[in-house]
Amino acid sequence: MKNILLTNDDGVDAPGLQALRGVLNKDSDIRVFIVAPVGQRSASSHNINIHSPIKLMHLDENVYSIDGSPADCVRIGLNYIKEKIDLVVSGINLGENMGVDIFYSGTVAAAREAVINGLPGIASSHITSNDSYIDFSYAAAITHGIVKRVLEKPIPEGVLLNVNVPNLSNTKIKGTKYTKLGKRVYYDRLEHDGKTKDNRSFFIRGENPSYKSLDGSDFNAIKDGYISVTPLMLDAMDYKALDKLERQMPF
Repeated sequence: MKNILLTNDDGVDAPGLQALRGVLNKDSDIRVFIVAPVGQRSASSHNINIHSPIKLMHLDENVYSIDGSPADCVRIGLNYIKEKIDLVVSGINLGENMGVDIFYSGTVAAAREAVINGLPGIASSHITSNDSYIDFSYAAAITHGIVKRVLEKPIPEGVLLNVNVPNLSNTKIKGTKYTKLGKRVYYDRLEHDGKTKDNRSFFIRGENPSYKSLDGSDFNAIKDGYISVTPLMLDAMDYKALDKLERQMPF
């Protein structure tokens, strides 16, 4: 029996998390523990709470919510749950996490927090559209399959898998590709509340972001109808730059 800690950044009642919970709970080889935010925490990045108490609420058997971030959920879960956790899965997020989204995403941050603690992590996201209803069942089945693979054959240490599933029916999805991060393009603008210059509040608005086409990227895979699986390293060190700086700009 493998123990999985399931979390997200959309809140404990989010349909993506509940769909994944339902699929994982049917697997007799897996026991699921949930520690998820009490409400919406999207774009919370890798925020952690070190200045105030974090309230934990017991909602159901092995199901908890906290008034904290996704990364807090992992930290609380790994320390509160008595059983040894084998894998952390974050999602299924409502909306993609590709390109530089990974730096803003609470979904990805939760999987990254697992890696920080020496565990494998998977972040799973479902691409959205203008439809009001999203069927997470296929994305949940895909994520379950990836979970089984990781449990059977561990991914490299210090790596998490960032999964994005197209908003297509399973009959139209062409397969799965390992991908690299693409290039997100934002069109931000500031809107203020009209108050005086020295006392304004701003909103960051803008058109929907786009991306630059890049062969082998997560964006291109999704555009072409494939599931994207991007391995992300915890180690952000640029070893080539280190070598170059040591040679060209020594102290």
